[in-house]
Amino acid sequence: MDSGQVGGNGGTGGGSSGRKGGHNSPYKSGSHAIKSRVRDELTQIFREHAHKGARKDKVVGSETVEKRVRDIKSFFSDLFMLRYKIESVHSLKQKHLVAVFHFLEEQGQSPATLQNKISMMRLFCEWIGKPGMVGDASEYVRNPLSTKRTMVVKEDKSWEGKGIDVMEKIGEIRRDDAKVAGVLMLCFGFGLRIREAVMMNVLKSVDGGVNRPGFCGGHLV
Repeated sequence: MDSGQVGGNGGTGGGSSGRKGGHNSPYKSGSHAIKSRVRDELTQIFREHAHKGARKDKVVGSETVEKRVRDIKSFFSDLFMLRYKIESVHSLKQKHLVAVFHFLEEQGQSPATLQNKISMMRLFCEWIGKPGMVGDASEYVRNPLSTKRTMVVKEDKSWEGKGIDVMEKIGEIRRDDAKVAGVLMLCFGFGLRIREAVMMNVLKSVDGGVNRPGFCGGHLV
C-alpha cells in the first residue's frame, strides 16, 4: 500500500538540489536506493532515449544526457524515499508526481529547479508512452509562485548583443591559438557548451571516426 510518509536513508549517490533566496536547498535528491527492477528499467530507457533531442531528430550533448539521467533517477529515488512502492516505471501515476513535487516544494527548491524537474518528467513520460500525462508545472505544487520564475534578463551578454562580429573575433583568436578558435567554432556552429566542444576529438572525427556527444566507447555516460 502506498504511503506518503517520509522515511529511510539510502545510497544511490549523486543527487541534485535547488536554490531558494540565493541559497542552496538543504535537501539533496537521489540519496535513497531505487528498487532493482525499476533501476534496470531506467537503465534501458536511458540507453534508448536519453541522447535524443526532445523536439528534433538530433543527438543532444553529454551534459544534457547526464542531467536527464541524474534528474530522472533522483525523482524515483525521492519516490521510494517517500515509501511509494511501485514495481515498474510504467506504473507511474499522477499521485506519484504530485507527492514528489509537493515534497521538493516543501524542501525549498527554487522555481527554476522545480520547473526543470517537472519538464524532465514530462519528457520521461513521453519516452514510456505516456505523452500528455504531465500537465502544467503549477498543478504539482501547493503555491503557484513555487514554479514562477522571477528572474528578468536585463542585459544581453551575447557577443552579438555587445555588437561583436563573431566570425571576425574568432578569426582574431585563431591567429593566436587555432585550437581555441576551433572550440569556439563548434560552440557557435552547433550550439555546444564549452565542455562539450573541448571534449570533441575533431581530428578523429575528420578521419572518419565517430564522436557522438553523450557516448564514450559506445557506452552511455
